Amino acid sequence: MNANSTPTPQHSPALALVQLTGECNAPAMNWSISTTSAGLHGSLAAHDARPMVRLYVDLLDATPLTPLLYVDGEGHRRVTELLSTTWRDVPITLSFSSDLSAYPELVEAEERALLCRFLCEHDDPFQWCPETWLQYKAELDALRLEVAA
Repeated sequence: MNANSTPTPQHSPALALVQLTGECNAPAMNWSISTTSAGLHGSLAAHDARPMVRLYVDLLDATPLTPLLYVDGEGHRRVTELLSTTWRDVPITLSFSSDLSAYPELVEAEERALLCRFLCEHDDPFQWCPETWLQYKAELDALRLEVAA
């Protein structure tokens, strides 16, 4: 940029990205620059992105939002953690996606939710017919297999 030119909305986020990846040795992510918000967006998908979340929390002095459980396009349960902060006057939003198995506390919650759904649909488990028990066991086994994969 020369002395007579006006900075674009992308200038500050681009400079922040250079500083973040250069000065701070920030780990690799997929980055994009928003022209509408003049912000920086990063995303990372991994088996277990939790170490990266912690690293960026410390690096950017950010607070992660509550992890969100979702099902991806292939039917696998995944967890997303988002960080939203401002660093050097640039809004930064980071998205980290992990396999559900990286979040044992959410696996337990999923198992409880499955049981609750069956209890709501079929009342007293001591009254369940063999088909209901087999359906419950199949869904629970499928959840556990998915998490173990």
